[in-house]
Amino acid sequence: MTLSTESAERIALLYRAAKRNGSLVTVRELSRLLPENASESEVVDAIASVPFLNSRFELRSGFLTERLGEPSLDPVIHESDSRRSARTNLVHASRFVSFLRSTGFQVVAVSGSTSYGSASISKDTDLFCVAPPRSMWVCLTKALIMARAYRLVNGRTPRICISCVVDEGYARSEFESRRHPLFARDAIEAKVLLGRDHYESLLRAASWISDYYPVAYGEIFTGGHQTGPGRSPSFARALNRLLYPVMAQYIKVRSSLLNRRFRKEGRGGDVFGVRCGDDHLIYESRRYLDLKKEYEVADQTYTHASLVDVVQDQDDPLVSELM
Repeated sequence: MTLSTESAERIALLYRAAKRNGSLVTVRELSRLLPENASESEVVDAIASVPFLNSRFELRSGFLTERLGEPSLDPVIHESDSRRSARTNLVHASRFVSFLRSTGFQVVAVSGSTSYGSASISKDTDLFCVAPPRSMWVCLTKALIMARAYRLVNGRTPRICISCVVDEGYARSEFESRRHPLFARDAIEAKVLLGRDHYESLLRAASWISDYYPVAYGEIFTGGHQTGPGRSPSFARALNRLLYPVMAQYIKVRSSLLNRRFRKEGRGGDVFGVRCGDDHLIYESRRYLDLKKEYEVADQTYTHASLVDVVQDQDDPLVSELM
């Protein structure tokens, strides 16, 4: 096959995005995330035939790596260890979800680096949770108590972070309208542990994701039945209103203390901001926000360039980054 300009640029972006998180991408992942429907062998042949890519990258044990001579630490060995850590995180997250079934969450999914199959920089296991309308803070309060209990009972297990909690209305609005390339990739990579039908319902409302990743988007659906909007009892809605200001203040204080610790330890990439409202609580690390900007630049810039222009115009700073 002939690799399109968009695909060549996409490969470079996916490599840089993975590198920012201390990981690598595989040929299989590339074949799922390109605009064309291409087999793994076709992707390998196409990369080898494009000087723009072949001059900088090579394939080692199925991973895309940079041509940097002999590295002091084999990135493939490092990545293999990282992927084993991700699998371990998934096992513990699956066990923890059995604790969460009584919270009322409609969806619980693993997100972040673990969902991408790599747990290199951050050892935390991030969870994305969807609650019924107007009961998010009730569900979250239960989940935080259970997370502490699970940690006490199971000792030294990977730390579980409930990093994104939204109610159903907020989730549907975001999935229908977000139209962001990184949001799209996060959505298709999430590992759903509870509420598969509900999650597929959200994805069906986000058909725009197929504009970015048509192959991966088409692989997601299992044929489950469509779910309708949920409802919460009136007492749960009342309790939710009471819990919101109390829990929001607690989270604000705890987040400030955590960020102070991260700065002292030199973990600037882990410092995070908090977006909080009565229907959502979202943590976003500095590393994630930087990655988000990189996807935005690629989405706005690469789609308007041709591969010939990229190869020739090497004085452009964006092109220099690619080369």
